[in-house]
Amino acid sequence: MTEEKEPYKVKNDSELNWVLGKYKEHQIQCDEYEIQAEESRKAIEEKYNAELYEIEQRRLKLQAEEQKEMDYFKGLAEQYYLTLETKSPKKTINGSVRFSKKENASYD
Repeated sequence: MTEEKEPYKVKNDSELNWVLGKYKEHQIQCDEYEIQAEESRKAIEEKYNAELYEIEQRRLKLQAEEQKEMDYFKGLAEQYYLTLETKSPKKTINGSVRFSKKENASYD
């Protein structure tokens, strides 16, 4: 047989003081957990933001390099197109080049 325990009851001021002290200990511990969690969250967020920044910088660098290459090849196509007597659109398997009325080349 299992005996059921009576719930603890405060019987005097000394016990009340003990109960309030225990309550305060647990409250302090809860606050500590909150502080630790917040510090961990901030550390993770800072690391995450730093990694995102690095990724974004790498993307921008790679895109700038690709844009430089695109500009180079666009220039080659323009130079060739300008040597042609007839400025009609030129189509190839990889795309086409044509001039608008403003004499600006466009590429597809």
